[in-house]
Amino acid sequence: MLAILGKSGQLMSEMVKGSSKVPEWNTYYPNLLQAAEEQRQFYEYWKDDLERGVAIDVEGNFSYLFVYLYDAVEQFIEHKNIDQLLDRFEAIRRSYSNYEIIKTYLSAWTSRLIYRSPVLRLIVFI
Repeated sequence: MLAILGKSGQLMSEMVKGSSKVPEWNTYYPNLLQAAEEQRQFYEYWKDDLERGVAIDVEGNFSYLFVYLYDAVEQFIEHKNIDQLLDRFEAIRRSYSNYEIIKTYLSAWTSRLIYRSPVLRLIVFI
């Protein structure tokens, strides 16, 4: 058995060897308010690792990735920090480009950002 501990040392989940360690989470337009406690705890564990450069396989549970991306967009809208947004997009792209749906969404969102931002258009085309 393998135990995953959260920041506080609390047991996040317990797994039997060979079974999925990722709590299933595949919903349309997911958010943490709708997530079960086990999903929220795993998300925080996963996010902490991702931001340290360690990608955990989400085993096709795309809601974790989309919650992260939606949060990145919300943070950009609030703080207008394009570097932070692009860094978060790149973290997902670098770690999860094996998922076609992720590549598709990131390409579309990045293209829209470039198209709508004169500064980004200059950076990309120089």
